[in-house]
Amino acid sequence: MPDLLTSLLPYALAQPLCISDVLFEEANENLFYLGPTGFELALLTAPNVEKWLHAVLAGKRWQLLAQRGRHYPMQFYCWHDAQASQLRFSLISAAAALPFSCALRLVELPVVTQAFLAQERLLFDVNIFTPDSDTGRLASAQAAAEEFVLPVWRVLLP
Repeated sequence: MPDLLTSLLPYALAQPLCISDVLFEEANENLFYLGPTGFELALLTAPNVEKWLHAVLAGKRWQLLAQRGRHYPMQFYCWHDAQASQLRFSLISAAAALPFSCALRLVELPVVTQAFLAQERLLFDVNIFTPDSDTGRLASAQAAAEEFVLPVWRVLLP
């Protein structure tokens, strides 16, 4: 596992689990993200990121069992946030719906990690086209015509 992932594992596991009756509180408090720089991203491979996520998952499973036993099942879910250039994960009650306001597609982990690793880094303060240009109008029309579907990997715990 690359040094970046090895160094982040204790931070991901040190965050205590939040268990709440308020879905968004639970989701936000349990949120963790991996947002490497372009250079760091180039050093990562899908197998290494997947191995890291499975280590996080095992640690979170252990935390849940130690904190609540088998009396509060949760779901660990992971997605690529393309707008933020981050790989994110969180945990919520197994009884709750995933807290996204878009269409979801449950996928295997490699779909999420490959999207994360293949991303183009965001360029801030760079406008590649103006909304008034033909390109801008075409992009806006295409975005409005296509429904966004977020691929999410989900695992039930414990």
